[in-house]
Amino acid sequence: MDSSSDLKKEQLEQLVIQLILDQLLKKEYQHTTHATNAYVTLGPLTKQVLQEVEQHILQNPSMCLYC
Repeated sequence: MDSSSDLKKEQLEQLVIQLILDQLLKKEYQHTTHATNAYVTLGPLTKQVLQEVEQHILQNPSMCLYC
């Protein structure tokens, strides 16, 4: 991991776990004859949250950090 990162490995792991619990991310498994692969994908609430964030930014443009 890059030494310039502000988050430690444990903090990143906790963040991903929390996003899975909050249904912003989800775990998916694909099985083959030789292996099982695990993936993290967008969860069922991701679209809704992004739409809410977009509306908030449109209503408060000064709050946008990356615009």
